[in-house]
Amino acid sequence: MNVAICTVLSGRLAPRTTRDLEAALKSRYRELFAESLTVVWLEVPPDQAFTNGKPSSMSWLLIPVADGLDQAIREKALTTMAADWARIANCDPDDIMIAMPDASVQAQYLKSNRERIPLGRLPEFLLRTGVRVATGFATRRTLSTTANF
Repeated sequence: MNVAICTVLSGRLAPRTTRDLEAALKSRYRELFAESLTVVWLEVPPDQAFTNGKPSSMSWLLIPVADGLDQAIREKALTTMAADWARIANCDPDDIMIAMPDASVQAQYLKSNRERIPLGRLPEFLLRTGVRVATGFATRRTLSTTANF
């Protein structure tokens, strides 16, 4: 399963814009790679994100691609997805950071991220995350959660 993680500032994107961005990402991914993409939204409180020592307006996208993907194809995907995002979100292209790691690299990154949660707190973490994702889906029709536990 290809899972993109889109980290955005809480309240920065209107629900309609978020849905439009998600639809564009999925469509473009299918067009470029002939595969489906699941998008998960991770919201960060504005007072917890900074760029150059100032409050950030940056959105961060982590989108997996096939291991060993040709660099020219990867660059085309990065360019077109960034342009789609800037157009739909009505933002400066400099406010978008996209990484397209090999799928195996992203899987290892996510695995190590999960492993940092102590086993004793894992059930609580999973329950809270599940409730947040369900709430996000019920209210905005997106898979979303917050960065804070």
